[in-house]
Amino acid sequence: EDGAPTKEEYTDTKTVTGTIDKIAQAVTDGNSHFYIVLSGMSEIYDVNVSDNIGIVLKDVGDSVTFEYIEQSVSENETVYKVTNVK
Repeated sequence: EDGAPTKEEYTDTKTVTGTIDKIAQAVTDGNSHFYIVLSGMSEIYDVNVSDNIGIVLKDVGDSVTFEYIEQSVSENETVYKVTNVK
């Protein structure tokens, strides 16, 4: 161990598993994104389709695990950017 930070320490990546309750699709700056809410949660997870193409196979009711990064965009708003879909 050389004491160097791991990828997780650099990015503060978190993991969540749940059932998809809602999905909305949008195009932002020319990139397709899926915005997903998991059952029983209020967070909206932003999945960039070009980085996570497998998300197009998921539907409401499917179980999914996301690795994500929390990004505060204002005092009252946080974006949950998904970095990996399992």
